Amino acid sequence: MDIPNIWAYGDWAGVIAFFIANPWILWPWWLIIALTIATRIKIKLRRKRQERRYKEERENAQSSTPSNTDFRFTKRNLLKRSEIDFYRQLLPIANEKKLRVFANVRLIDVIEPERNLMPNIKARATNHIIRKHLDFVLCNSNFEPILAIELDGKSHDNPNQQKRDFDKDNALNNAGLKIIRVQSANGLRQQINNII
Repeated sequence: MDIPNIWAYGDWAGVIAFFIANPWILWPWWLIIALTIATRIKIKLRRKRQERRYKEERENAQSSTPSNTDFRFTKRNLLKRSEIDFYRQLLPIANEKKLRVFANVRLIDVIEPERNLMPNIKARATNHIIRKHLDFVLCNSNFEPILAIELDGKSHDNPNQQKRDFDKDNALNNAGLKIIRVQSANGLRQQINNII
């Protein structure tokens, strides 16, 4: 089939008349328009289904999540017996130096990765210290950490614990915070005097 020259009609009215007389020439455009409309409808329907599913999942999660009243809790001491005894001996030494004593402090609350690190490296560094704790931290009146104290019991003879202790010591030294490791309060005053 030969396609006629549309400009043979001479003006725009003639061109429009040509397309009205020969609609088969425009079928690719009609097809594109129809596919575009169908695609948009399909996307809207899919979005509505996803929103409905998300809403149902949220409602199910809220109804199946147990509240605090479904569990039983009990209080526990912040410190073990050996840590309480150590604290009682550490407190007068800290008071003499006008320092405050904090117990069971998260390492991430005392040190943090440098701010100028790349985000992925900063996240890895944070993950490296986020679950670690310090037994005691001495702070000045501005709550700036001055010294970390670890009370090492028999569990610190374990190779895995020694690795965790090594990592903790490296992180603190890297941040410029001194740490001392003791097994008892014997000689504690002298060790603190040597550092502060």
